[in-house]
Amino acid sequence: MPLRFSQTFFSILPEEQTSKILAVLEEAGLEMFLQKYPFHSLEFRSDVRLKTSVVQGFYSYQTQDAKVNVDRDTNDFAATYKQQDFWSISSLAKTPIDAVRGTLIHETGHHIHNLLKSEQPDIFRHTMLMPRSSALSQYGMQNNPEYFAEALAAYVFQRTELLVQDKLGYDMIVLALNALNLQLKEIV
Repeated sequence: MPLRFSQTFFSILPEEQTSKILAVLEEAGLEMFLQKYPFHSLEFRSDVRLKTSVVQGFYSYQTQDAKVNVDRDTNDFAATYKQQDFWSISSLAKTPIDAVRGTLIHETGHHIHNLLKSEQPDIFRHTMLMPRSSALSQYGMQNNPEYFAEALAAYVFQRTELLVQDKLGYDMIVLALNALNLQLKEIV
């Protein structure tokens, strides 16, 4: 099943949990996109690291590899929404599995952003110049690739908040999705 989304796949989770996490891609309307533009590799691990820090997810723009941390501490989810007063969209999830699903959408946002770079370079450049001061999350304020990925995750999980609190981010995602002829569903 997962090989329709990536050329190689690995998960430390049981099949039932893996399937529930991957289902978010279909629920959001990303199945056809990922069948056409699959990740090179997709991994669900408990040891995702960036240099010496454990991170919730990682995407390589060079290799198109995505890694998602499935080991969630209770501090990594169930945050209360208040703009820029929480780390990431996935931290708003109510359960650890939903937090992992949020991270998978975020990493898919990087994958979409990477495709823009080659398929729609003008729009990619536009996204790299966007002011991110109204980003919903602290992570979205870090840099423009994270802003794009967080805005995409918000478009899927917090669309109304994105539209109201970060209209520029909302418009950026709509522009990118339209350029790629991609329509995403909101998951509430």
